[in-house]
Amino acid sequence: MLAAKDLINIFPEELLLRIFQYVDKDDLVHSVQHVSPRWHAIAQDNSLWKDYNYKPPAKTRDKVVSKFLEQSPLLKSFTMSSEMEANEIVDTLCKKCKDLKTLRINMTSRLNIRLLKGVFTRIPNLECLTISQAPKKGSKISVDKCFTVKFRSYKEAHPQVFYFTESLNFGVKNCSFIDVIKYVMRRKKEDIISLETNVITDDILKLLEGCKGIEKLKLHFDLYQETLKSNIEFIRNFIKLKSLSIIGYFNDNLMCDLFSKGTMCSVTELNLIWCIDLSDKSAKSIRLCCPHLETLCLDSCLKVTDKGIQELTKCSELRHIKLSSCPLLTAESVKQVCKCRRITHLDLSSYFSDINQCSGYLTSAMQLRVLNLRGNTVDDSLLQTLYLNLRNLTQLSVDLGKACHSSH
Repeated sequence: MLAAKDLINIFPEELLLRIFQYVDKDDLVHSVQHVSPRWHAIAQDNSLWKDYNYKPPAKTRDKVVSKFLEQSPLLKSFTMSSEMEANEIVDTLCKKCKDLKTLRINMTSRLNIRLLKGVFTRIPNLECLTISQAPKKGSKISVDKCFTVKFRSYKEAHPQVFYFTESLNFGVKNCSFIDVIKYVMRRKKEDIISLETNVITDDILKLLEGCKGIEKLKLHFDLYQETLKSNIEFIRNFIKLKSLSIIGYFNDNLMCDLFSKGTMCSVTELNLIWCIDLSDKSAKSIRLCCPHLETLCLDSCLKVTDKGIQELTKCSELRHIKLSSCPLLTAESVKQVCKCRRITHLDLSSYFSDINQCSGYLTSAMQLRVLNLRGNTVDDSLLQTLYLNLRNLTQLSVDLGKACHSSH
C-alpha cells in the first residue's frame, strides 16, 4: 500500500490545480498550502487568484484578516470594511501583497492622505482603488458624488483606476473630499488617461486643464453650474482625447461655443445625456468639430430634431449610434441613420416614434450586428422581417411585455 506521503505526491500538478480551484480560499490559505512544499507552490499559482476578491465576512477580527493577507502574496483584489483598522490592514497589504490590483475601502473616518500616499508608493501594480461609504440609515440622499480617474500603469499595459465618493469623511487633519481629488490630480496629472467626475469646481477644472494626456473624459454637471460649464473650452486642447461624455443640463449656446471653435479630430466617441437644450445648431457644430466620430449617443436630448440627426449622420465613420428618449425624432431619423454605411450597432430604446413604421429602413442596414428596441412596442411582423433580412444580426433586444402578437 502507498504511504500517506506518497498519496500526497501521486497526483499530477494539473489535476491538483484543478481540484484547488474548487477549494474555499480560507481553507486553501490556512490548511491546504501547508500540507507540503509542493502543495504550497501549487496553491500559489496565479490562476487561482487572478479573479478572486477577498471580502472578509462582517465582524471578522483584524488579526484574522492580516493573517490571511500575510499568506496570500498573489492576492489580486481585496475589500476592506469600515470595521477594520485601516492603518494596520493597509500596512500588511503593502508588505505582503505586492501584486494587488484592486483595493476597495468602505470607510467612515479612518482614511487620510498620508495613508493614501502610502498606497500609491508601496503598491506599485495597483490598478483599481475604490473608497466609499454607504449612505446613513434614513438618509434621503441616494446618489453619492464621485470621482474616477485612470492612470497609466508603469509596469503593465492595464491602466490604474481610482474611485472616490464624496460622502467620505477623511478624518485626520480634516481633509475634505476636494482636497483628496486635488492631491491625486497634482500627483498624477502626467499619467491620467481617463477621468469621470460629478464633483466639479473651479480648482478641479484648473487642475484638469493640466492633464494633457487625457483620452477619456466624462463630466456630470448640475443644473446650476453655468459658470463652470463656460470654463471647459480647454477640452479642445486635449489632442489625445478619444471619448467625451457630457451628462446633465447644458446650455445650447455653451454647447455651440465648445464645438464651434477649432476641431477635435481625435474624438471618436461622443455621449450627450440629458443635454435637454441641445439643438440642431449644436448638432451641426458637433459634426464639423468631430469629423471622425465612430460612436454617438444622444439620450434624453429633448430639442434635437430630424434635421440635427441628418447633420450628425454626415460623419462617414459612424459605427455605433444610440438615439434614446428624444421625443422630436421621427422615422426620418431612422432612415438617415440606416444610410450610414458602416453602422453595426443601433440603439433605438424608448424611441417615442412608432418603430414598426421603420422596418424598411432597418432592413436596409444589412451590416447591423446589434439592435436595441427596448421601450418600444414591437409587432411580430417587424421581428419576422428583421430575422429574415438582417443576416449579420447577432443581438436583438426587445421588451417581451411590449411585443404585439398578431391574432393569427
